[in-house]
Amino acid sequence: MTLDNYIQDKGRKELEFNRLTGKAMRIGRRLKQKFAGLTREQIAEKLIERHMQLRGKDSGERDNQEFLVHSFTLRAGRTAHLELPVDLTPQEAEKLTKFIELIASNPQ
Repeated sequence: MTLDNYIQDKGRKELEFNRLTGKAMRIGRRLKQKFAGLTREQIAEKLIERHMQLRGKDSGERDNQEFLVHSFTLRAGRTAHLELPVDLTPQEAEKLTKFIELIASNPQ
């Protein structure tokens, strides 16, 4: 499975879990037992709530902003993935453009 397919197969809540924790959602034996009968998205929602509580935030205070993951091929074998807000403004797009230009002008 390619990374593009991996990202496309994820639901909105699972992608949100990945973004918040920086971890892939792995459902092992213990989680299967704990969340028996729930879908992956429902499990992701429960894990997000738990994550927010552990961080000292009430789950009701979560950022409800929705994101889209955009993927595009830079060159053969190299794909870039951008997670951007659904309501990206022209000013934010311009800011992102300038950031990418800055990165390109300073290769490491």
